[in-house]
Order: sequence, then C-alpha cells, then structure tokens
Amino acid sequence: MNELQKLLASFMNSSPASTTRTSTAFMKNPIAEPERAREDIAGFLSNAIATTSGTMPEDTEYGRAIVDMLKDYGNPMIREMTIDNANMVYRQEFKPNDKQKLMVKKWRESFGNQGRVRFSKSKYYDHEDDTFYEILPRPNYERKQDGNKNYPTRKESINIQKGNVDNLISELAHHVQFRDLVQKEKDYQSQTLYSEGIKYGDSSPKSKGVYGVPGTGEYEAHEEIEPQLMDELERRLDSYLFKDKSAMNVFGNKSAMNVEDLFKF
Repeated sequence: MNELQKLLASFMNSSPASTTRTSTAFMKNPIAEPERAREDIAGFLSNAIATTSGTMPEDTEYGRAIVDMLKDYGNPMIREMTIDNANMVYRQEFKPNDKQKLMVKKWRESFGNQGRVRFSKSKYYDHEDDTFYEILPRPNYERKQDGNKNYPTRKESINIQKGNVDNLISELAHHVQFRDLVQKEKDYQSQTLYSEGIKYGDSSPKSKGVYGVPGTGEYEAHEEIEPQLMDELERRLDSYLFKDKSAMNVFGNKSAMNVEDLFKF
C-alpha cells in the first residue's frame, strides 16, 4: 500500500471529527409538568440543546420556547436529515486540514490535475475548480398534501439538518406561507415557487438568485417572514429566561439570542 492509499484508508475508516459548543440551562422552566414534546420535536431538541444531567431539553427555557412556538404554528413534523436520507443536498466550500492538503498533493503526483479526491462520503476536492467541497443535507419544506385514491394524505414536514435551529426557523417561514391556504391555493403557491426558481435561478456564491428578488415566494419567506420568526423566538426566550429580573445580570442585559453557546453548533 503506497502513501496515497494509506492516507485514503485513514480518512475512509475514521469517524469525522466534530467540534461542539454546548451550554446548559440556567434555570428550570417555571411551568409545572409541561406537555411532553412530540417524539420528532424532542429528538430535534436533544440534538440542538445541551443540558445538565437529568434535564430534558424540552424542559429548559430554550426548549420550551421552541416547543411553544411550533405549537402555535400548527406543530409541523420535524424531519432531521443526514446525507444518507436527505431528499435534497447541496455542496459548500470548506477549509481543508494539512492531512487533506497532503492527500491532494500525493494524488497529483500519481494522477495529475484531474478527477476528484474523496476524503469521506461527504467531503472531496475537485480539481476542475480547485476547491474543497462538503456535501450537506439541504433544508426544505414539504407542504401538506390532501390524499386521494392514488396518494395518501401527507402531513407538512420541515426537513432540516440535525439540531440546526437556523434551519428550523428558515423552513418554518415556508410553513407560515402555506398553513392558512386551501388546497388549490397551496397548489398554486407551489407552482409559483417552482416557476420563480426556474426564472431567477438558485443562489450561488455570486448571486442570491430567486432569494434576492423582491416579490418572489422565496424572498417573502426568507427576507420578510424569517426575520420576524427569529425575533419571535428571541422574545419567547427572553420571556422565560428573564422572568426573574436578576437573571438579566447573567447576560449583561443582553437578549438570550445574542449570548454565545446558547445552542450546540
């Protein structure tokens, strides 16, 4: 086995490294015996929020704020995605480590400047544009679909990366767009989003595409509704955390959303 093969084997056989920033709840939720979170929501919270031993994420102020917010918006299903089960994926650049750079160098010595150097299932180097890429599940929203004789009823679903609160709020914006529409209006809205995507294109490093065009459904969702939802989550968090005014001293009179290590990253 040559040096390149050894490097490749070491990448493919090792677990991906992860850096996790965690936090613990400052105090218990004041609500006595709160309603248990649905299984999919509880699973998401366990990936999003770190707690002290014996405390369930849904029983923290952070967890309860998310649970209550989702409940007020109809409790859409939460589906956490991995590369293996994602219905959509995208790629983004990442900064390689020294070992990955060395692997590319050895590849070039053996095969020249061509092909892709794969480090794992989700990470690779592309000689075509001299870039290191990581493949990630792409957050998306699946609207509710009324059933018929050929298709069963499908509940609305927010499909996101594990424990990613930003993904949750981003796709909840689309849920807000659809939740009060009748079926024909939902069909029309879906077709409009699709047509606008074809016309203006997807986002890219050089352009926001359809997401940057005022008046489109994607612009409405992510530039208008999403910021309002993030503000709402901030207010909910503050209402729980700062119920006792002395808790403000812990944060230096800042909003909870601006405090480091609120969620896992």
